[in-house]
Amino acid sequence: MIDLLLTEGTVVTMDQKRRIIEDGAVAVDQGKILFVGSSKEAEVKFPEVRKTINCRNHAVMPGFVDVHGHGGHALIRGAIFDTSNWMAAVTQLYNHYVTDDYWYYEGRASALDHLRAGITTSVCIIGAQQRCDDPVFSINHAKGYSETGLREVVCTGPSQPPWPHKFSRIIDGKRVLMEVSYEQVIESMETVIRELNHSCNDRIRAFVSPFGLLPSTNSSFPTEADVMWAGPTEFDLHQLKEMWRIADKYDTRIHAEAYGGSIYQMHKAGKLALLGPRVHLQHTSGCSFDELQILADTGTHVGVTFQSSTMLIPMLWMGVKTAIGTDGPKLLGNADMFQSMRMTQNKHKDELTFSTNFMFNLPSDRLLEMTTIDAAEVIGWEDDIGSLEIGKKADIITVNLMNPRMTPRFNIIDTMVMLGNGN
Repeated sequence: MIDLLLTEGTVVTMDQKRRIIEDGAVAVDQGKILFVGSSKEAEVKFPEVRKTINCRNHAVMPGFVDVHGHGGHALIRGAIFDTSNWMAAVTQLYNHYVTDDYWYYEGRASALDHLRAGITTSVCIIGAQQRCDDPVFSINHAKGYSETGLREVVCTGPSQPPWPHKFSRIIDGKRVLMEVSYEQVIESMETVIRELNHSCNDRIRAFVSPFGLLPSTNSSFPTEADVMWAGPTEFDLHQLKEMWRIADKYDTRIHAEAYGGSIYQMHKAGKLALLGPRVHLQHTSGCSFDELQILADTGTHVGVTFQSSTMLIPMLWMGVKTAIGTDGPKLLGNADMFQSMRMTQNKHKDELTFSTNFMFNLPSDRLLEMTTIDAAEVIGWEDDIGSLEIGKKADIITVNLMNPRMTPRFNIIDTMVMLGNGN
């Protein structure tokens, strides 16, 4: 007897052949996929099932993988609204005015927002700029997330200099201001990685995640030319060594935001550079063709959102493994991958129009790859999630096709990507 059988659905596998199985079935036992094929074959193969769900008029597909977001925002959103610098405002709030328990409750709220939209795995930086003066923030966030049954990659690390930094803890209802050294933050990050990576039956992982590629770069905007040409500073090299030391010690990966100039500057660090298949960089806004070529040559992975001002189509042509993320729930919206796919497509459709006189629309099937199987590969989890294949984890969602918005359905992928929403 098996645990679960999904029958009579349109199964979108995202496997190597990208099979779409009409009147398809997926069998699950002990959290893993046992069978993907026709409903008739499944009924014969599995006569005894604890629970059967009829998925007629539904697409059955792998859960979305969100490769980039920020913890904290799900409980703030419009609470801070009338400001020209929302990110700076929430960073001040996170660093000085929230309790330790805030991160637990925000983790639960963020997880439910992702679950509502069919996102079963999320990458989450703790804070707007990493809050890493104590492990409790990351650990509490992961606890809240894990209780929903979803997967989370917790990302934390040092923020930008100068050091020491001032942070506050709420103790017995009072705000206590303290100075935190760089060494304390590194120790805290290592504790987070040690305690969380592969925890909760491997539903929680933890990545090394400095705020910005290098301490000397502009962490949110393109790096100035003189800084870029100068190459890494002595402190930059020290931080790169620390990031790789911890990543290697705990066999984990590295995630950081990157902007124009910073990749070229960091590349001068040689083997210490945060580049390669164990690294996924976010946004790459303002990067030059030379920097995109560095990403391609080193096998570095990239995540983008609809807000990323990068050259996405040339990057894909160069062979850079790229995924689409939502940036998480925040002021501008929810964690809705359908919306993110469409907005990313729209942002980049005119990317090469002026030089080629052609408009390049990323096709729906490519967008879906970038939010499922390619996204799983970007974060190094493709052996378990991202597609419906025998032996993989049963991270499965269904999309209700029985509504006027999804009619007519000449092409199921086009219908879902262009007309679906995360409700």
